[in-house]
Amino acid sequence: MNKKQNRIRIVKCVSILILAICAMTAFAWGQQNNKQSDPPKSSDRFDMIVREDFFAGMMGDDERLNHGMKLCEEALAKNPKHADALVWHGGGLLTRASRAYGKGDTTAGDKLWQQGIDEMTNADGSVREPYLILDQWMKEQPAEGRH
Repeated sequence: MNKKQNRIRIVKCVSILILAICAMTAFAWGQQNNKQSDPPKSSDRFDMIVREDFFAGMMGDDERLNHGMKLCEEALAKNPKHADALVWHGGGLLTRASRAYGKGDTTAGDKLWQQGIDEMTNADGSVREPYLILDQWMKEQPAEGRH
């Protein structure tokens, strides 16, 4: 495996890890907020609506990623504080950041990365903690190590 293929593999693995953390965080946050009401049907949960598109998008299907992002944006247009939509959309921005880094565009990658982190932080202050580690790691990497 050459250096470029190894970097792409690392970016995909980090992206999958980030999205998995996003999904778990969104689910836990939703469970916490739904304790006083009837639990939603699995078909009504936001993560059940978008996750297949996001996972396919992380594996390279741009059309599916764009569809998942659009669903999040529609939910956020109705409710700008929709925590699940913020977390999933933020994860999508991190995926796009990884792709920008993979193409050598660190400026776009840095911008998308920060936007993604900010969206996930806005979903719930406690969401930020797991991403601080990844955010710090990205800042410590030399620019040439990010693509």
